[in-house]
Amino acid sequence: MDFCGTDGLSVHDIWEAGRSLFLLGTLFYMSWTDVRNRKISNRLLLLLLCAGGASLVLESCIDREWIRVQEAAAGMILGGGLCFFCYLLSRGGIGAGDVKLFAVTGFYMGRTDVLWMAWVSVLLAAGSCILLLFLKKADRHMRLPYAPFVFLAVIAVFIRRTGTGF
Repeated sequence: MDFCGTDGLSVHDIWEAGRSLFLLGTLFYMSWTDVRNRKISNRLLLLLLCAGGASLVLESCIDREWIRVQEAAAGMILGGGLCFFCYLLSRGGIGAGDVKLFAVTGFYMGRTDVLWMAWVSVLLAAGSCILLLFLKKADRHMRLPYAPFVFLAVIAVFIRRTGTGF
């Protein structure tokens, strides 16, 4: 049955799209506040984690398939752990909010996509730094908000998932 052009879409696909739109909208707002205030809201991070966790548990109860919860937990541990390691090495170059953002985003991305997202966000941040240095708009001690690069990297992962690029 074709319902508004959704022939072939499952309930899981629609559920996943809603979760992804919620993540993107929240990341967009976090990026904006990170640029303006150099802060990532713990409340928004907790909201993302609780909403994502509740939707995954509900979906897993309906499907009786818990692999998505395991994948989300692995993504959270991997994303948060990777960023925490960089936090320790950078001696203040990466903020604690960035570590928490990576952990929560890893929860949504899963273990394989969080690595790709990390790589893309690092490339975007490095490219921006090189451009700003080249244009003499920054020196090597300038601190950039990282949430916008995570936001753009998540979009890149979603594009990659759909098979329309990358």
